[in-house]
Amino acid sequence: MAFNKAKPKSLVACLEYYLDYCLSHDQSAETIKGKRCYLERFILWCLLYDVTEIKDVDIHLVNEYRLYARKNYLGKKGEPIQKETLRNIITAIKVFVHKLYLCEVIAHDLLGRLELPKKPRRLPKDVLSEPQVQQVIDMATMGGQKGIKDEAILKTFYASALRRKEMVRLKVEDINFEKKELTVQCGKGDHQRIVPIGQPALDAIVRYLKEVRPYLIRRYSDTTLFLRSDGRAITPCNMSELVSKYIIESGVAESGSCCALRHSAATHLLERGADIRYIQEFLGHADISTTQIYTHVAIKKLHEVYDACHPAAKSSGDSLVA
Repeated sequence: MAFNKAKPKSLVACLEYYLDYCLSHDQSAETIKGKRCYLERFILWCLLYDVTEIKDVDIHLVNEYRLYARKNYLGKKGEPIQKETLRNIITAIKVFVHKLYLCEVIAHDLLGRLELPKKPRRLPKDVLSEPQVQQVIDMATMGGQKGIKDEAILKTFYASALRRKEMVRLKVEDINFEKKELTVQCGKGDHQRIVPIGQPALDAIVRYLKEVRPYLIRRYSDTTLFLRSDGRAITPCNMSELVSKYIIESGVAESGSCCALRHSAATHLLERGADIRYIQEFLGHADISTTQIYTHVAIKKLHEVYDACHPAAKSSGDSLVA
């Protein structure tokens, strides 16, 4: 939709206007797809109740929709909708209306006073101990040629704490072997960052590049670091299946995910004394409050400090609580 045309009035036209705005501001296709999904569902609900124009969207309407979604929408496994998902839905609607206001499509920010559902603070449940991480990686070393690639993937995940999508987008040229760094070109929010990576992971990558990757390359392959057997870039689903398989087969957990290695890396950094601000940069968190959740996970270290420093932890006859 051209932005110099008449201002849209219907919800459907406003949605297309807004998504074009998002595209023109370099938001990723995946981000736009998510927004479309949330907003199309909301607009369909509005149309069922004869609400067709943007001017009729107000706080009361959105709160009614929030209640409807809470009662009727389900998660992927048929469970009640999660609080985080509900928050994302309402946030998408609020941002949608706010951007229309900023673009002067509407005269007032109709949802400016809308309160969002409280953001849940969930502790990572899949944190592995350092020996468990080693046990998972050791499983790959027994896998022959395929194991060389898988070992490189597991070690890179743990050494760099990348997100799954960041891993599958990693290019060969993103690895700086001399400086022991890798560049995340398209992190969350399309932000670029540089993170250190340890020598064991670099050695595993070098071995993969020399002994395995040359035999995976096809004429259509690009410089993506980790390739499938058909020469195409490994997909997020492929990556999840790979990591989950090794975690389960190693016996350290009954289920697994790429996040397990990321969460474990962050927790181990904290337990070994790393400053929370450096961990925030390492993980690519925009808000330090997201990183601070790991302070609740590192309870083992807290116990050690407590036992060593708190008078109430002493068991001698002169203990303060004897």
